[in-house]
Order: sequence, then structure tokens, then C-alpha cells
Amino acid sequence: MNNIYPYAGFWKRAAAWFIDGLVIYMASTLVQQIVTPLLISPDTAQKIQQMQDGTTPFDPSVFLSLLPLIIGMIIIVTVLPWIYFAWMESSSKQATLGKMALGIKVVDRQGNRLSFKRALGRTLAKIVSKLILNIGYYMAGATRKKQALHDKMAGTYVVDNSFQPGDDLPEVKTHFGILATVIIAEALCMLAVVGLFIGIINFAVRQAKANAVPRAVAKLQELAKNHDKLATPLQEDGAVYYRHKDGYRAALNDAFSNTLFLQNGTNTVCCEQRLGTNCAATKLPICE
Repeated sequence: MNNIYPYAGFWKRAAAWFIDGLVIYMASTLVQQIVTPLLISPDTAQKIQQMQDGTTPFDPSVFLSLLPLIIGMIIIVTVLPWIYFAWMESSSKQATLGKMALGIKVVDRQGNRLSFKRALGRTLAKIVSKLILNIGYYMAGATRKKQALHDKMAGTYVVDNSFQPGDDLPEVKTHFGILATVIIAEALCMLAVVGLFIGIINFAVRQAKANAVPRAVAKLQELAKNHDKLATPLQEDGAVYYRHKDGYRAALNDAFSNTLFLQNGTNTVCCEQRLGTNCAATKLPICE
């Protein structure tokens, strides 16, 4: 049977990928639940529970002992999908569970079933498709034979189940305008996410700096009220407090390294104007 248009479309492949993602997630979760209790001793599990409950202090050695388990689990959840895709796509079905559900399969240039080695190479080539902002995946909706980048690298095609070895693999109309639109849209989304992330960090930093001065003022007033001698400097909340013969000082660890001063016998904190400082940012009076 010669198909005029034998290829699986982009959205059909995307739906299959979504189904396979659910399968892999459930399988990985099951493996973790089975393996983790076998590799963690009851004593270690009890210590972790006690630390979580706050009944015992934090012990880094407990988590260091879990490092091999953590590395092992990372390897499992990474390698498991590789084996799944390579094994299923080189099987007699030539398809993963997701592709089976959508009625599509993977073939080579001659329309034949893939070897395990070739199927594994195709799976590993997906890393490249992923690294370039998923553009390698989007190519499946734009190229002349509906090949993703990893298909081109492995010499494979995703076709409907009705396709048979020897059927034609014709070139079809390209849709690079759609591909370009999708790439630009994803790039804009990523820029928006990055911008939002940077904005959140800047806001958090500004808030931290804005709160640093009131905290330091309150701490200086507390030290003066308690007549704390401060034999050694006290470091707290990003500031260093120390006793001076004329009062108490707080060196702020901010962008301007401002120093606040509370003179003996007063309750008013001022900012010491020095070279490179910016007392205006503290909104406190300048020390005379």
C-alpha cells in the first residue's frame, strides 16, 4: 500500500510523547518506592525521621551516607526512559505505549523495524533536540519528511501503522514559518520567565536591604537598653554589632557598607557619613 501522506503529524507525536511521559513518571515513582526502602537501613530512616520531627539535631553525615542512593536513583530515572524508548521502538510493535495509542510507529529509511542499537541512538539523539530549546522536536512539524532532529540524526521516520516496508516516503510541504513562529514564541516565553525570575530576586534583595536598617536600629536600641557590654563583636542578620566607648555601632553588610551609631544616653540611631557610604539610603539622620 502506497500512502500519499504516511507521516505522523507534529501534534499526534506530541500527544504520544505526553502519554509516554505519564508512563515513565509512574514507572520511575514505582521504582523509587521499591528501591528506596531496600537501600536505607531502619536506623538511618529513624534518624531522618527524628531530624524532621526536630527531636535530634541536624546530622550531615546521615545525608552523606545517602549520597550513593541519591546518585543511583538519578541514574535510574535517567536511564529508564532510554531503555523504555529503545526497547519499545525496536520491538515488533515498533512503538512506545504512547505511539501505540495514537496508531503510529518508527521505521528506518527502508521502512523496516529498527535494531535496538539504532533505536537507542535515536533516543540519545533526543538530548541534542532538547538542548537547542526543543527546536529539534519542533522540526517534526516543519521538515519535508516530518523528521525531528533526532530522526534526521538516526535516519528514522515516524509513520502511521498502515505504512509497510517498501511504501514511499515522499517529501511534503514544509512549514518553516510555523516553526519560526513556535521558536520565537518559546524564546519570548523563556525571556519572560527569566525576566520574572530576575525581577523576583531583585525585589527580594531590595526588601532584604530595606529591612536591614530597621532591624539594625531595633538591635542597637535593644543592646543599649540592656547595657550589653559586647566583649566581642556580635554578627546577626547580615550586620556586625560592637561596643564603642561612646555607644554602640552596627556595620551593615549592604551595597554601601553603612555604619549606624547609637550614642550613650540617647535612643536615636544615626548614620555615620564616610567615603563610599550612602546614608540617604538608610533614611536616618547623619551623625554629627
